[in-house]
Amino acid sequence: MDEAEVYVLLERIDERQITFFRMQYLSGFVESSTCYQYPFGRRETVFETDDPEGMMKFMLTGDKGYFRFYFRNPNPHGIQTGMIFFNSDNTLVLGVRIEERDTDVYVERLMKDFDSDLIMITYHVPPPDNAEEFKRDIGGERSRNYSSELRERLLRRFFTK
Repeated sequence: MDEAEVYVLLERIDERQITFFRMQYLSGFVESSTCYQYPFGRRETVFETDDPEGMMKFMLTGDKGYFRFYFRNPNPHGIQTGMIFFNSDNTLVLGVRIEERDTDVYVERLMKDFDSDLIMITYHVPPPDNAEEFKRDIGGERSRNYSSELRERLLRRFFTK
């Protein structure tokens, strides 16, 4: 089966949204890493831990910048991998790796759950690490835009009063 990643951009980092995402999309998943360093490989390490929750708390305190968390499903069905990306401009990207045939289902869920139409679909290519490039690349070479018919239907359903 071919895999796709569906990402939603949140224009601010919000701990409640991260908690909701983890509970609704990543329940039972395990963190893919065993050691966390900030910043990763660029400068002198400011923070290091082997605890993913400690690293998450660290990233939520103030303007930290770029960091990526990957969660894997030990029983891969539905969502295979979940992603939480803290971006360089203090925005947040939440993502899921799924079977390509389920793309529209997860586009719809993410749009509804996070009240956003800033959705990107990629194929083993990470999204940009800032909102400006993410918005520019929606539907571009880096991603496949979901069908315009689905997009219009979802926008009407979730963003009209």
